[in-house]
Amino acid sequence: MAASKLFFLKSTLRSRISTQTHPLIRMVQLRRLSTEGEKPQDASEDPFLRSSEEGLVFGKLTGTGRNALKTDVIHFFEGCNLSTTDIKVEYNKAYNPLGMLLQFSSRSSFDMAVRQTVRKGRLYKLEKVDRSHWDFTTSYDGKAEWKEKTRFSSSKP
Repeated sequence: MAASKLFFLKSTLRSRISTQTHPLIRMVQLRRLSTEGEKPQDASEDPFLRSSEEGLVFGKLTGTGRNALKTDVIHFFEGCNLSTTDIKVEYNKAYNPLGMLLQFSSRSSFDMAVRQTVRKGRLYKLEKVDRSHWDFTTSYDGKAEWKEKTRFSSSKP
C-alpha cells in the first residue's frame, strides 16, 4: 500500500502542467522564467550611496543600561580609538539614558566595533546614524544635577 502511494506521488510530480491555461498566465510565467531581465543596480556602483573610508562615522549604542560609564564603553571597544569626547549619552525627557552616541574616526574603526559586539555576544546593539543626530544631542560632559523635592512642614518650630 505504501508503494502505491509513492508511485502515485512520483507520477503526479512528473506530470506536466496543462498547456491549456489562459494566455495571460502563460505570458506571466514566461516573463518570470526569462533570463534577460532588468539587472538591479548595485548600491556599491552608485557614488551617492557609497560611503567613504575617510571621515567621521557616527553610531548609536543601545542596551547599555542606566549605570554604564563612558569608560566602560571605551574598554568594551578597545582598539577602536575612542575617547570620552567621542561619546555622548542620549537622554529622554525624564533624564533616563536611551543610549550612547559614538563618534568613530573612520569607517574601518566602526566596522571593527561592530565585529567586537558580535564577537562578545551581542550585549549591545550598534547601528550607524547620521551626523545630524550627533549634532542635536547635547553633551553634559559628566555634569549631573541632583533634583530633590523639598518638603515644607506645616508646623513652625
